[in-house]
Amino acid sequence: MISNIETITIFEGFPARATRGYLGWSSVHLIKVNKKGTTYNYLFDTGGYNERIFLLKKLSELSIEQGDIHGIILSHLHFDHAVNWTLFPEAQIYVNEKEFQENTQDLAIPDFHQKELRSSSKLNLVSDGADIEGMTIIGAPGHTPGMIALDVGGKVFASDAIKNRSELTHGPLGVVWDKEEAIKSIRKLSGLAHTLYPGHDVPLVKKNNIWVASYDANETLLLAPDLLDVRSNNTIHLSIPHC
Repeated sequence: MISNIETITIFEGFPARATRGYLGWSSVHLIKVNKKGTTYNYLFDTGGYNERIFLLKKLSELSIEQGDIHGIILSHLHFDHAVNWTLFPEAQIYVNEKEFQENTQDLAIPDFHQKELRSSSKLNLVSDGADIEGMTIIGAPGHTPGMIALDVGGKVFASDAIKNRSELTHGPLGVVWDKEEAIKSIRKLSGLAHTLYPGHDVPLVKKNNIWVASYDANETLLLAPDLLDVRSNNTIHLSIPHC
Protein backbone atom coordinates (compact mmCIF):
# COMPACT_ATOMS: atom_id res chain seq x y z
CA MET A 1 0.00 0.00 0.00
CA ILE A 2 1.27 3.44 -0.89
CA SER A 3 0.75 5.68 2.14
CA ASN A 4 -0.16 8.85 0.24
CA ILE A 5 -2.74 7.20 -2.04
CA GLU A 6 -6.33 6.31 -1.15
CA THR A 7 -8.60 4.28 -3.43
CA ILE A 8 -12.40 4.46 -3.35
CA THR A 9 -14.74 2.37 -5.49
CA ILE A 10 -17.45 4.52 -7.07
CA PHE A 11 -19.18 1.73 -9.02
CA GLU A 12 -18.58 -1.97 -8.67
CA GLY A 13 -18.83 -4.08 -11.77
CA PHE A 14 -21.46 -6.78 -12.08
CA PRO A 15 -20.89 -9.99 -14.11
CA ALA A 16 -24.06 -10.27 -16.18
CA ARG A 17 -25.57 -9.49 -19.54
CA ALA A 18 -29.07 -9.59 -21.02
CA THR A 19 -30.36 -11.65 -23.93
CA ARG A 20 -30.65 -8.44 -25.96
CA GLY A 21 -27.09 -7.26 -25.34
CA TYR A 22 -24.48 -6.15 -22.83
CA LEU A 23 -25.57 -4.38 -19.65
CA GLY A 24 -22.20 -2.68 -19.35
CA TRP A 25 -22.25 -2.44 -15.55
CA SER A 26 -18.54 -1.79 -15.17
CA SER A 27 -16.33 -0.71 -12.31
CA VAL A 28 -15.22 2.89 -11.71
CA HIS A 29 -12.61 3.83 -9.12
CA LEU A 30 -11.54 7.10 -7.54
CA ILE A 31 -7.87 7.41 -6.59
CA LYS A 32 -6.88 10.26 -4.28
CA VAL A 33 -3.19 11.16 -4.31
CA ASN A 34 -1.90 13.41 -1.52
CA LYS A 35 1.15 15.35 -2.62
CA LYS A 36 2.70 17.93 -0.29
CA GLY A 37 -0.62 18.60 1.39
CA THR A 38 -2.61 18.84 -1.85
CA THR A 39 -5.01 16.11 -2.98
CA TYR A 40 -5.16 15.16 -6.65
CA ASN A 41 -8.18 13.15 -7.77
CA TYR A 42 -7.95 10.51 -10.49
CA LEU A 43 -10.59 8.26 -12.00
CA PHE A 44 -9.80 4.82 -13.34
CA ASP A 45 -12.47 4.44 -16.03
CA THR A 46 -15.66 6.48 -16.13
CA GLY A 47 -18.56 4.08 -16.65
CA GLY A 48 -21.23 4.24 -19.33
CA TYR A 49 -23.17 7.18 -20.69
CA ASN A 50 -26.29 5.94 -18.91
CA GLU A 51 -24.46 6.21 -15.57
CA ARG A 52 -23.11 9.76 -15.86
CA ILE A 53 -25.77 11.39 -13.68
CA PHE A 54 -25.15 8.89 -10.90
CA LEU A 55 -21.38 9.13 -11.36
CA LEU A 56 -21.52 12.88 -10.71
CA LYS A 57 -23.89 12.34 -7.79
CA LYS A 58 -21.57 9.82 -6.13
CA LEU A 59 -18.57 12.09 -6.59
CA SER A 60 -20.51 15.05 -5.19
CA GLU A 61 -21.33 12.98 -2.11
CA LEU A 62 -17.56 12.79 -1.62
CA SER A 63 -17.33 16.59 -2.01
CA ILE A 64 -15.75 16.21 -5.45
CA GLU A 65 -17.13 18.28 -8.31
CA GLN A 66 -16.42 18.00 -12.03
CA GLY A 67 -13.55 20.48 -11.94
CA ASP A 68 -11.89 18.60 -9.07
CA ILE A 69 -10.89 15.59 -11.18
CA HIS A 70 -7.26 16.06 -12.21
CA GLY A 71 -6.73 12.90 -14.24
CA ILE A 72 -8.64 10.08 -15.92
CA ILE A 73 -6.98 6.78 -16.75
CA LEU A 74 -8.97 4.94 -19.40
CA SER A 75 -8.30 1.22 -19.51
CA HIS A 76 -9.74 1.04 -23.04
CA LEU A 77 -12.29 2.85 -25.17
CA HIS A 78 -15.38 0.67 -24.93
CA PHE A 79 -18.80 2.26 -24.39
CA ASP A 80 -19.15 1.07 -20.80
CA HIS A 81 -15.78 2.33 -19.56
CA ALA A 82 -14.64 5.46 -21.34
CA VAL A 83 -17.38 7.76 -22.61
CA ASN A 84 -17.69 10.09 -19.61
CA TRP A 85 -14.26 11.71 -19.87
CA THR A 86 -16.01 14.75 -21.39
CA LEU A 87 -17.60 15.54 -18.01
CA PHE A 88 -14.27 16.57 -16.48
CA PRO A 89 -12.80 19.60 -18.27
CA GLU A 90 -9.73 19.95 -16.04
CA ALA A 91 -8.65 16.32 -16.25
CA GLN A 92 -5.64 15.00 -18.10
CA ILE A 93 -6.63 11.84 -20.00
CA TYR A 94 -4.32 8.81 -20.06
CA VAL A 95 -4.78 6.17 -22.77
CA ASN A 96 -2.60 3.64 -24.55
CA GLU A 97 -1.91 4.67 -28.14
CA LYS A 98 -2.93 1.26 -29.46
CA GLU A 99 -6.52 2.07 -28.53
CA PHE A 100 -6.54 4.42 -31.50
CA GLN A 101 -5.68 1.75 -34.03
CA GLU A 102 -8.17 1.46 -36.84
CA ASN A 103 -10.43 -1.40 -35.79
CA THR A 104 -13.72 -1.33 -37.61
CA GLN A 105 -14.68 -4.70 -36.18
CA ASP A 106 -14.88 -3.43 -32.60
CA LEU A 107 -18.49 -2.32 -32.36
CA ALA A 108 -18.13 -1.64 -28.62
CA ILE A 109 -16.27 1.61 -29.38
CA PRO A 110 -18.84 4.42 -29.83
CA ASP A 111 -18.91 6.20 -33.18
CA PHE A 112 -16.61 9.25 -33.38
CA HIS A 113 -15.21 8.53 -29.90
CA GLN A 114 -11.63 7.81 -30.94
CA LYS A 115 -11.50 10.89 -33.17
CA GLU A 116 -12.79 13.26 -30.49
CA LEU A 117 -10.49 11.92 -27.81
CA ARG A 118 -7.51 11.91 -30.14
CA SER A 119 -7.99 15.63 -30.80
CA SER A 120 -8.21 16.56 -27.10
CA SER A 121 -5.46 18.83 -25.79
CA LYS A 122 -5.66 16.87 -22.52
CA LEU A 123 -4.70 13.53 -24.06
CA ASN A 124 -1.58 11.75 -22.75
CA LEU A 125 -0.44 8.55 -24.43
CA VAL A 126 0.93 5.99 -21.99
CA SER A 127 2.39 2.50 -22.20
CA ASP A 128 3.53 -0.33 -19.95
CA GLY A 129 5.61 0.88 -16.99
CA ALA A 130 4.56 4.53 -17.13
CA ASP A 131 4.33 6.25 -13.74
CA ILE A 132 1.48 8.57 -12.79
CA GLU A 133 1.98 10.04 -9.32
CA GLY A 134 3.31 6.76 -7.94
CA MET A 135 0.80 4.59 -9.77
CA THR A 136 2.08 2.23 -12.46
CA ILE A 137 0.49 1.58 -15.84
CA ILE A 138 0.49 -2.10 -16.82
CA GLY A 139 0.10 -3.12 -20.44
CA ALA A 140 -2.56 -5.84 -20.55
CA PRO A 141 -3.59 -6.46 -24.19
CA GLY A 142 -6.07 -9.12 -25.14
CA HIS A 143 -9.53 -7.74 -24.60
CA THR A 144 -8.43 -4.84 -26.82
CA PRO A 145 -5.05 -4.04 -28.42
CA GLY A 146 -4.25 -1.18 -26.04
CA MET A 147 -5.83 -2.43 -22.84
CA ILE A 148 -4.11 -1.11 -19.71
CA ALA A 149 -4.41 -1.88 -16.01
CA LEU A 150 -3.17 0.15 -13.04
CA ASP A 151 -1.03 -1.00 -10.11
CA VAL A 152 -1.48 1.00 -6.92
CA GLY A 153 0.78 -0.67 -4.37
CA GLY A 154 -0.42 -4.20 -5.11
CA LYS A 155 -4.00 -3.21 -5.75
CA VAL A 156 -4.34 -3.96 -9.44
CA PHE A 157 -7.23 -2.33 -11.26
CA ALA A 158 -7.62 -4.76 -14.12
CA SER A 159 -10.75 -3.52 -15.85
CA ASP A 160 -11.66 -5.87 -18.69
CA ALA A 161 -8.25 -7.51 -18.82
CA ILE A 162 -9.96 -9.62 -16.14
CA LYS A 163 -13.68 -9.05 -16.48
CA ASN A 164 -14.82 -11.33 -13.65
CA ARG A 165 -13.81 -14.13 -11.31
CA SER A 166 -14.62 -16.82 -13.88
CA GLU A 167 -12.00 -15.54 -16.34
CA LEU A 168 -9.39 -15.64 -13.63
CA THR A 169 -10.12 -19.04 -12.15
CA HIS A 170 -11.34 -21.35 -14.89
CA GLY A 171 -12.66 -19.46 -17.91
CA PRO A 172 -14.04 -19.29 -20.49
CA LEU A 173 -12.96 -15.84 -21.59
CA GLY A 174 -15.52 -13.27 -22.62
CA VAL A 175 -15.17 -11.22 -25.79
CA VAL A 176 -11.49 -10.70 -26.63
CA TRP A 177 -9.48 -9.24 -29.49
CA ASP A 178 -6.69 -11.81 -29.03
CA LYS A 179 -7.23 -14.87 -26.84
CA GLU A 180 -3.57 -15.75 -26.32
CA GLU A 181 -2.68 -12.18 -25.38
CA ALA A 182 -5.63 -12.09 -23.00
CA ILE A 183 -4.45 -15.24 -21.22
CA LYS A 184 -0.95 -13.82 -20.87
CA SER A 185 -2.34 -10.60 -19.40
CA ILE A 186 -4.49 -12.47 -16.89
CA ARG A 187 -1.43 -14.38 -15.68
CA LYS A 188 0.63 -11.21 -15.57
CA LEU A 189 -1.85 -9.20 -13.52
CA SER A 190 -2.67 -12.01 -11.10
CA GLY A 191 1.05 -12.42 -10.44
CA LEU A 192 1.44 -8.77 -9.48
CA ALA A 193 -1.58 -8.26 -7.25
CA HIS A 194 -2.66 -8.88 -3.69
CA THR A 195 -6.11 -7.59 -4.67
CA LEU A 196 -7.61 -7.54 -8.16
CA TYR A 197 -10.38 -5.18 -9.26
CA PRO A 198 -12.09 -6.66 -12.33
CA GLY A 199 -14.05 -4.69 -14.86
CA HIS A 200 -17.32 -6.48 -14.11
CA ASP A 201 -17.12 -8.01 -10.65
CA VAL A 202 -16.32 -7.26 -7.01
CA PRO A 203 -12.69 -7.22 -5.78
CA LEU A 204 -10.86 -10.55 -5.83
CA VAL A 205 -8.41 -11.74 -3.18
CA LYS A 206 -6.33 -14.86 -2.70
CA LYS A 207 -7.37 -17.40 -0.07
CA ASN A 208 -5.44 -20.65 0.24
CA ASN A 209 -3.72 -19.78 -3.03
CA ILE A 210 -7.07 -19.49 -4.86
CA TRP A 211 -8.58 -16.25 -6.14
CA VAL A 212 -12.05 -15.66 -4.70
CA ALA A 213 -14.52 -12.80 -4.60
CA SER A 214 -14.23 -10.61 -1.51
CA TYR A 215 -18.00 -10.59 -0.99
CA ASP A 216 -21.26 -11.13 -2.85
CA ALA A 217 -21.87 -9.18 -6.03
CA ASN A 218 -25.23 -7.42 -5.73
CA GLU A 219 -27.35 -5.27 -8.02
CA THR A 220 -30.94 -4.08 -7.95
CA LEU A 221 -33.27 -3.46 -10.87
CA LEU A 222 -35.89 -0.78 -10.32
CA LEU A 223 -39.00 -1.36 -12.39
CA ALA A 224 -41.42 1.31 -13.53
CA PRO A 225 -44.03 2.14 -10.83
CA ASP A 226 -47.09 -0.07 -10.33
CA LEU A 227 -45.97 -2.89 -12.60
CA LEU A 228 -45.99 -5.47 -9.82
CA ASP A 229 -47.77 -6.07 -6.54
CA VAL A 230 -47.00 -3.18 -4.19
CA ARG A 231 -45.50 -5.58 -1.66
CA SER A 232 -42.65 -6.33 -4.05
CA ASN A 233 -41.64 -2.65 -4.05
CA ASN A 234 -41.09 -3.02 -7.83
CA THR A 235 -37.50 -4.17 -7.36
CA ILE A 236 -35.61 -7.20 -8.57
CA HIS A 237 -32.49 -8.10 -6.61
CA LEU A 238 -29.58 -9.88 -8.28
CA SER A 239 -26.91 -11.56 -6.18
CA ILE A 240 -23.89 -13.71 -7.00
CA PRO A 241 -22.37 -15.41 -3.91
CA HIS A 242 -18.74 -14.69 -3.14
CA CYS A 243 -17.72 -18.33 -2.70
